[in-house]
Amino acid sequence: MITATNTTVLSLSGFNQSPYATRGLSQSVTPIPQAVSLARTVNGALVNLAATQFQKFAFSISGNDVDPPAFDGLWPGQATTLQCLVEFAIEGSIGTAGFDRTPVTGSIREESGFTFYRAEVACLVTGFSIERNEWGAATSWTLVLEEV
Repeated sequence: MITATNTTVLSLSGFNQSPYATRGLSQSVTPIPQAVSLARTVNGALVNLAATQFQKFAFSISGNDVDPPAFDGLWPGQATTLQCLVEFAIEGSIGTAGFDRTPVTGSIREESGFTFYRAEVACLVTGFSIERNEWGAATSWTLVLEEV
């Protein structure tokens, strides 16, 4: 929940962020490369040969604010639990919805026959970057994660 002292719904276990590192965040969600293995059959039909256990996500979280994020001591391979900014949507009511991932507590909502929720996902850090604009007094950063 966003409050005066908590300026984002983003949550990463083990990473506490200052209020001036997390305003205006954005997050993208994409399938990992191994989730897609497209090939054509002898009849020309396009099929996906990837195994279902590779249906995982990569997450990129970006911010541009005054302070840097608390990335000191952060390295690729570090485990974290991500509570997404992005909402996932499934067709159906809350009572009949089958979630692919664990919903963040309090994030489930229903509208026009769809159920929306923010997912909580176990991840590993795969990379990050921090950039500082001295004159503009702004710090841009990106954190890249993959679902375990």
